[in-house]
Amino acid sequence: MANVYYWLKRIRKTREEERLLRERFEKYEPSYVEALESLEDLGGEPLVDELAEWLLETAKDEQRLPPPARVREKAREICAENDVSVPSGSPLRD
Repeated sequence: MANVYYWLKRIRKTREEERLLRERFEKYEPSYVEALESLEDLGGEPLVDELAEWLLETAKDEQRLPPPARVREKAREICAENDVSVPSGSPLRD
């Protein structure tokens, strides 16, 4: 299991290796951090690992980083699969 900042390094590295758009990552990074941290607060590192692995696989498969709304949607799906409630004020709800 890894923390949020480990996964951000992996996402950056994948972006560089796969030659994904730099400006998109810089634009998306704050939203990714917010989603990963919110998920960690709600369900711990195993859920963060699951979301980050999905994000990396999606980026490699689609040759682009998923937009923040799609990442938040996936985070909500992961919460639902693990019986974790997402409060109405959570950044994952945006």
